[in-house]
Amino acid sequence: IEIEIEIEIEIEIEIEIELEIEIELEIEIELEIEIEIEIELEIEIEIELELE
Repeated sequence: IEIEIEIEIEIEIEIEIELEIEIELEIEIELEIEIEIEIELEIEIEIELELE
C-alpha cells in the first residue's frame, strides 16, 4: 500500500511538471505572438512614415 501511494505521488508530481511545462510553453507562445504583433506594428509605422 505504501509503494502504491509513493507511485501515485510520483505520478502526480510528473503531471504537475507536465502542466508547468505546458504553461511555460503557452507563455512562450503568448510572448511570440506579442513580439509578432509588435513587429507588425513597427512595420505599419514604417509604412505610414514612408507615406508621409
